[in-house]
Amino acid sequence: RRSAGPAAAEEDRGLSRSELGLAVCMATLRLPLVRYPSVLFPGSAVTLSSSPLAAAISAALRYDSRIAVLGPVGRIAVELRLVCDQHLSDKPSGVVHGLTGDRRRLHSLAEGGEGGASISNFEPVDDDPMLSPAREERVHDEAQRARDLLERGVEQRAFSLEPSHLDDELGLGPLCDPRCHPLWQSDESPPAEAAALSFWLAGRLPLATSLRASCLASTCPLKRLCEVNDAMRLLLCNDPARFRHRLRLQVETPASDGCHGIGIGGSATPRTIVAEAPPSYAWVADNSFPHG
Repeated sequence: RRSAGPAAAEEDRGLSRSELGLAVCMATLRLPLVRYPSVLFPGSAVTLSSSPLAAAISAALRYDSRIAVLGPVGRIAVELRLVCDQHLSDKPSGVVHGLTGDRRRLHSLAEGGEGGASISNFEPVDDDPMLSPAREERVHDEAQRARDLLERGVEQRAFSLEPSHLDDELGLGPLCDPRCHPLWQSDESPPAEAAALSFWLAGRLPLATSLRASCLASTCPLKRLCEVNDAMRLLLCNDPARFRHRLRLQVETPASDGCHGIGIGGSATPRTIVAEAPPSYAWVADNSFPHG
């Protein structure tokens, strides 16, 4: 048994710090960072405008053709591997094809940049392990509910499934047809695995940016599935009273400042999205106010 003296305590603290520092160093990954106006999700074939990614794309050649794409809110990014194939000579100019991978948490900005790109340090983000067969069964059941709700929603045309990087409000100008992506067909069908299905739905259902960012940051597949399932139920039944403590329907109208959409077909009609509900307050009297 070690002595409890100051020297032994300092030795213990020094050893633990060394081990911790080594673990952090091994887990940290350096990648070019780009801030994008939409939330991307793992496992998606995306076609993006190359204009906001120009510096990061140049730097990506030194990082195995990978960059980290960070949404407009939060610190959780998605690793994007650029599709650099000599057979893609028919790819339109001004766009870049990519495939999103694992989630990364922004740890810190590295010293300096490379060619105008911001090189940052990231930590891996993994889902929580399944602690019991009962919880795993709940995830399986919720995934099956998601598939049933998805089928009903598409059949009733209660919502459209459009990838988040094609949202009309991004204002990045017209893109090419996303079906020109070499992996588009493999990304059209919902995945069989529950965790991947939760990301696939969160990236295609008409959700507000803050709700998408919350789903991306969540490390619980069950929570993500419950979130997207409730969103689909709300869009199907249009009954806000059931979900008013958590979710609400919000109608977005086209901008009047001359902005043009980049969605398929260039539609500029109003659309309904699911957003987080505002905080509720307990009213104790007719003349009371929530902030005193």
